[in-house]
Amino acid sequence: ALYSLSSGTTTVGEMRLVLERQGAQGYRYTSTSRPTGLIGHLVGGEIVELSEGTLATDRIRPERYLYQRKGRKEREVFLKFDWTKAQVTNTVNDDPWVMEIPAGTLDKLAVQLALMQDLGRGLQRLDYSIADGGKLKEYHFEVAGRETLETSLGAVETVRIKRDRGRPERYTLLWCAPQWDYAPIQIVQY
Repeated sequence: ALYSLSSGTTTVGEMRLVLERQGAQGYRYTSTSRPTGLIGHLVGGEIVELSEGTLATDRIRPERYLYQRKGRKEREVFLKFDWTKAQVTNTVNDDPWVMEIPAGTLDKLAVQLALMQDLGRGLQRLDYSIADGGKLKEYHFEVAGRETLETSLGAVETVRIKRDRGRPERYTLLWCAPQWDYAPIQIVQY
């Protein structure tokens, strides 16, 4: 899927999401974001996120996560999940350390796959533990209604999801299309 990134009415970049099957139950999910137009010439660089793991009927189980920011202020984060020890090794710019994690913990990218999977199962309240930035974070989503969006592909029926970000003025809305296995069609952060 190819998404346009904008701030207000100005397009500032694009993001490409690719989901690939790896063997019988494996997945490789990649997000590549880059600035475009004048912003691209001024800022440059790109952000690549990669999540690999297993995709079962009832859960997503990440094994590896990579975040790379290229250009100015380069940064690289690598997570390696060890489910037998219930821990994840975080390596930030070649500095590794280990963190305990509960069963079902996801990475920041795999949560999108889990959300799609759980919406397909009809869940209305969706809570996830995320290994992020050396902390275990809780992401909370809830179904906030249905809405038809006009897209370049025509009218698309969606389920609107709200992510509570801990403060009333900070939240994220996602519009997910049941006809495409609940893939996000639009995401807006406030």
